Amino acid sequence: MNPTAALHRAELRRHVAATFGHDLSYPREAEALAADVLQRTGERLSPSTLKRFLGLVTADALPSRFTLNVLSAYVGATSWADFEQGQAAPPAAPTPWQQLTAAAAHHTRLTLAGIRQKCALAYERTAPRPFAVAHVAAWRASGVAATAFVAEGGMGKSVLLAQAVEATWLTPTGPRHEAVWAVPAARLRGAVAAGGLREWLLREAGLPPTQPLVADWGRICLAVDGLDELDHGPDGFEAVAGLLTDLVATHAAAPWLHVLLTLRTTAWERLAQRTPAALHGQWFGVSFDGFSGDLSNVPPLAPDEVRATLLSMSEGVKERMSDGGTMSEGVNERMSEGSKSQEVNERRSTSGTRVTQPLIHSSTHSLIHSLSKNHSLSKNHSLNYEALPPDTRHLIAHPY
Repeated sequence: MNPTAALHRAELRRHVAATFGHDLSYPREAEALAADVLQRTGERLSPSTLKRFLGLVTADALPSRFTLNVLSAYVGATSWADFEQGQAAPPAAPTPWQQLTAAAAHHTRLTLAGIRQKCALAYERTAPRPFAVAHVAAWRASGVAATAFVAEGGMGKSVLLAQAVEATWLTPTGPRHEAVWAVPAARLRGAVAAGGLREWLLREAGLPPTQPLVADWGRICLAVDGLDELDHGPDGFEAVAGLLTDLVATHAAAPWLHVLLTLRTTAWERLAQRTPAALHGQWFGVSFDGFSGDLSNVPPLAPDEVRATLLSMSEGVKERMSDGGTMSEGVNERMSEGSKSQEVNERRSTSGTRVTQPLIHSSTHSLIHSLSKNHSLSKNHSLNYEALPPDTRHLIAHPY
């Protein structure tokens, strides 16, 4: 083994962690790193390859030249040879704003990776929902402090958040001097302990609590997923809701920080009730009128979105079966704790051959709600096939 090359690989690992914005000490972070490498370089490295390179799992061989070239490009060099020659200078000491945005990027990568993993339908097969991106764009243009996606459980709020975050901030044409800091609501328990959202953000970025934050640096959108999932403990829903209300109330004094939430209608009703009327104007696109009926601001899937979802479900099942799996395995492949995949109805044909047929299960609440709205689904969840988009009826009406 070439000791010099080994030292260079160790140095590359340090540069990768610095570019990523956080120490890479846990295997679960490899998926988020893979996504960041793809975004920055346009090249794909598998999480397994990255785990081996980072020493998080046992490696039977040295990393390939391709892997070293891609990671060298990730940290700013033109190639592995360029990196070895020392042309990739160590990162300069970051400014406070750079530390904040690096921490924001790290938390966002992990949060989006978690949403992808929990998605009952493979995330890459979820139908794009343009309204969510348009909602966030209109909110950002309004200049007010906060907004939310409010809907019943199972309506795809987390996926909406991920889609809006990716389309708004994580593209080459995304806003400059603006960062998104996405977290599951449970992470904000730390903000209760820190004494406030501002103090928590500083602590997570490795900055002192006395660090002044200047709006001229840029602004941060704190995107909080699943506020309704917090319990009633001392650092639970009420405590975090209080911090959010304080953030909205002091927005004029700290205009660099905005907040985007996802939560169920019942949780929004509780948050709305504790929000003074004087602050209603600092919330965009949400209702404070509990007597108006439905507080949800997430519309049902449009017909073309229903079509895209059904086609994606079908293609996902077909791909799984082409790999030697069964229909049941294909449909249940994305099962994870707290979420169910599409239910499979098993029956026997007249010849006695066992066949399987996907049904729309109540766990896919967004699809069910949308089908109900356009009369494709009755109250007992039986499908009116004639009301489905014509080119998708066979996906449900006929067994594979």
